[in-house]
Amino acid sequence: MENNIEKITAVLGPTNTGKTHMAVETMLEYESGIIGFPLRLLAREIFDK
Repeated sequence: MENNIEKITAVLGPTNTGKTHMAVETMLEYESGIIGFPLRLLAREIFDK
C-alpha cells in the first residue's frame, strides 16, 4: 500500500499581506495541489498563470 502524506495549509492574514503570492509559490513546489479563493475573479487570474 502506498504511503500518501496529505498536507493541508491555511494561509490567513489581513488584506494586502502577500497571502496569495505565498500560497501560489508554495503550491508550485509540489506536483499537484488545490488553492481555494473566495473571489471568482482572483481564482480565474491565478488559474490562467
